Amino acid sequence: MVHGAKRILGLVAAGAALVGAQGQTKVYGFADFRFSKSWVESNNLLIPEGYINSDANFYLGHVDPYIDWNPNENVRALVEMNLNPEAAVANKAGTRLRLSQKGEAELRGILTQSTIGQLMANGVPAGTAATMAEPIVAGIMDGVKANSEIIAGQPAEKKRSKFFELVRAQMDLKVNDAVNVRFGRFLTPVGIWSVDHGSPVIMTVQQPYYVSTVPIFPQVQEGAMLFGNKPIGDNDLSYSLYLSKGREDADVGNNRIENFDDLSLGGQAYIKVDALNGTRFGLSGYAGRERKDDMWGDAPYEIGLLKDPAYSSMAPASLAPALPYLRNDTLFLDEINYSKTRVQDLREFCWGVDFKTSFGRFSLQGEMSGAYIKNDMVSGKSGSAFDYYLLASYDHPLNSSVTLSPYLFYEELTWKDQDQVPGWSLGLEGFPLDGFRTASVGLNTTLWNNVHLKTEYALVWLLPNPQSAHPIFRNKFTTDDLFSHSIQGQLAVAF
Repeated sequence: MVHGAKRILGLVAAGAALVGAQGQTKVYGFADFRFSKSWVESNNLLIPEGYINSDANFYLGHVDPYIDWNPNENVRALVEMNLNPEAAVANKAGTRLRLSQKGEAELRGILTQSTIGQLMANGVPAGTAATMAEPIVAGIMDGVKANSEIIAGQPAEKKRSKFFELVRAQMDLKVNDAVNVRFGRFLTPVGIWSVDHGSPVIMTVQQPYYVSTVPIFPQVQEGAMLFGNKPIGDNDLSYSLYLSKGREDADVGNNRIENFDDLSLGGQAYIKVDALNGTRFGLSGYAGRERKDDMWGDAPYEIGLLKDPAYSSMAPASLAPALPYLRNDTLFLDEINYSKTRVQDLREFCWGVDFKTSFGRFSLQGEMSGAYIKNDMVSGKSGSAFDYYLLASYDHPLNSSVTLSPYLFYEELTWKDQDQVPGWSLGLEGFPLDGFRTASVGLNTTLWNNVHLKTEYALVWLLPNPQSAHPIFRNKFTTDDLFSHSIQGQLAVAF
């Protein structure tokens, strides 16, 4: 995989050198390196999923180079790559089922009653039977406890499986400031940080969860976009409208356009108000489909196939006398008919609002977003999600090279009836949770404008729900059981 990625990068570099001779080409990007240490209760239900790792860890987060080609003022091509797309290696826990004390007492009682009953049935008096039953039951229980452990799942390590990821590859055609056309693979324009997602421009260590770990909107789409900027008096209005094939965050390429309503569409608009010191107000929306089809080949055959020695052993014994009388048959490949069977069909509607303002050195920003997901495979089944965050920061320049920016961050993400829409982007169906809250305090130290050292202390509360999608699971978690906290540090460099 590494050698293949090197060949890809070599071709990209060669292409950049070629077009550089014909137009202006810039290569820039960002990288970040992180330290983390978490503390969590040992019964936290997200541990086996690899979401939480309490070990201290250093890891490389991103290495994202950009190739930006401008052959003239009307054409631009931008390619962003991630050379380390799976930075963190997660250890998923195995599961051992063990007989609980309550279950042991229940089994002991059943065995005691059964043993006493058998002894009394053979003429042993009740009192004597009870005494005789004790060592018998004790011996049985010793055997049961010695063999009561059941391995329901083996531990697994999620290793890095790929070295290279194409984050976006977009081509822009510029008519004027107000009208531009983009096509290709682009980041979904929503909120404040979805497009300007490089770690040097993000104040916190963790990007808001609704656009990163738990994407309410699709992170990446492939399609076409109309975008531009229009001054309105002293104010600036920016917009984008796009048409795409829909959500494909897992990069599996399932979505195909078969009918007109398979297309996904969305847009964003925001205005910067000059009278309010450039305060930004924005709106985002998205309506799309997420589908998955399985391909099947249906092959007709006759029972004559059972005459073949390779298949005759599969025939029921009752058919054996008839086998000599069956005609020979052959399975012809041109008789196999292939068709799709839809196994997932979700229709989602997402919305978002955002603002960002500043008063001198103090800045405040926030976003609110939601989603309604309808399961078209099952009538009447739907789910929803809701998220909001607030970020406050203060810039304190020490000198021309160093600026200190302390910050406070709070985010809450909740969902409802996620089990009714399995396969949606949250990836937590089956978990008895209603969502989570997180709060953090941190310091972002800027060095020479392009280096950022961030230190952060974060708290996370999972919100338990006593219900579960599976009938054998019951949840008695409290909020304290599902609480965790962590310290993180990140060095981010723009180059």
